[in-house]
Amino acid sequence: VPLRQQADSLYLQAMDWEMATIPSDFKPVETKAALKKLVAQCASIKKAVGAKMADEDLKEMITAAHEIFHHIVGECRKVE
Repeated sequence: VPLRQQADSLYLQAMDWEMATIPSDFKPVETKAALKKLVAQCASIKKAVGAKMADEDLKEMITAAHEIFHHIVGECRKVE
C-alpha cells in the first residue's frame, strides 16, 4: 500500500505546509486551524502505519485527511 510507504513524507509535508506563510487569498484563522487538524490527522496516520493497522482503517484515516485538505483549498479561500 503506497500510504504505508509514504506516511512519513505525508506527515512532514503537512508540517511544512502548516509552517509556511498563508497566502493572502486564504482566510488566515480558518486556514491555520484546518492545517493544525491536517497535521494531527497525518500524525495519526503515521502512528497507525507504525502500529500496522489494517488497510481498511488506514483508508478511513487517509479519507479524513483528504477531506481536511479539500476544506482548506475550498472553504478557507477568501471569497471576492
